[in-house]
Amino acid sequence: MVRLPGRHRRWINRRESQEPHREPGLGSCGSCWKTSVPTSPGTFTLAAIHLDWRRSTSTASFHLGEPSTYADLRVAPADEAPYFIEVKFGLDAATMVAHLRRKFGEGAELGGANRLVLVVQRSEYSNWLELERTIRAVLPSTIELEVWDEERLGRLLAECFGIPPKSFDSRDLLVTRALIDQGKERLAFGSEPADNDADLALRSSLLWHFGTWRLRELRHLHGTDDPGTLVPPGVYEHVVVVFADLAGYSRYVRDTADDATVREHLTTFYARSRYQIINAGGMISQFLGDGVVALFGVPDRRAGYVEAALRAAVRLCDIADSVSHSWQREIDNVQSSRGAHIAMSMGKVQLVGMRPFDPARLATIGDCIGLAARLLTVAQAGEIVVSNVLQRALDSGVSRFEPLPPLEARNMGPLQPWRLTVP
Repeated sequence: MVRLPGRHRRWINRRESQEPHREPGLGSCGSCWKTSVPTSPGTFTLAAIHLDWRRSTSTASFHLGEPSTYADLRVAPADEAPYFIEVKFGLDAATMVAHLRRKFGEGAELGGANRLVLVVQRSEYSNWLELERTIRAVLPSTIELEVWDEERLGRLLAECFGIPPKSFDSRDLLVTRALIDQGKERLAFGSEPADNDADLALRSSLLWHFGTWRLRELRHLHGTDDPGTLVPPGVYEHVVVVFADLAGYSRYVRDTADDATVREHLTTFYARSRYQIINAGGMISQFLGDGVVALFGVPDRRAGYVEAALRAAVRLCDIADSVSHSWQREIDNVQSSRGAHIAMSMGKVQLVGMRPFDPARLATIGDCIGLAARLLTVAQAGEIVVSNVLQRALDSGVSRFEPLPPLEARNMGPLQPWRLTVP
């Protein structure tokens, strides 16, 4: 099983009857990232990890406390109670307590979560013990508080990757990130290093487009250590396209005096969207200005991939809403739109090499990508609009969609869009 140390684990499970296959060489404490690989890729499971979480998408509805509050991370392992992670570097004591009270205080329904991991620079507070008592008083009695300070984070990084950071300033963090990426490469492709620069470029490209666990799964599904065979160019049927862009983006940019603020919020949206998509088993196709295009069902159609795409779309709404909320605090003009417009479709997609003998650089083409772009024009802020074919694939028994008026799409003719009403 792939896991984080201690109780904070990210799992890839195996059947109890199977013998583990071990990959050595992942730091001084390689056991943190040793893996047990199932012979059937269908046995791979993963903890659901959501950024900017605020609500359940299941029939059992639960949510954070005040409106417009988001948990930094919500982790739901397959075989343990969910828990939250809050990163609170750089906040004064009063602000930190106020943030935690709004999110987890009175009225919050946390859906069985029993733990809050608080990532904080403990040394920055003159009376940490008193502050910790105040924080505990804010939290529900059912929530256990666990504090990760710089020393604890350093130990965890050393345990997992053998690389205790020199410090947590930006220069040293760049080195730490590079070493973590190397650990992810070994997890995805095995302990053998890349044969040459072309192989290294291919690995880096795949790790950008897919999650580490997903590449590991594909590697064992294909029974090969050749990354060039994992996602070959070709035609892929029944692919789900997710197209999301920030609502009101042009006006946000126009009303923002500092260009650095624009870059900061776009980076946040890109990074969080990518992580949410690849963690759900999808493929990042591309970023287009303030938009992101993702594919589910490439290179194979995992069980439940259509519903996984819809859940990812719901989470993208929350991520975009959080980004909009943060951006609004940086500007004077009140914005009328927040969140994202999201459109989804289903159909045939082709992966095409962008130059000969270079499998690391692939373009995606297909009518269903254009269809999603057309549907995006009728999605309002915070809405998810889907194509007719995808609506039929998603609706099994209980209707979650309402029809919209037919859309006359250029070069496509009239289309029947559907709006999601129940996540």
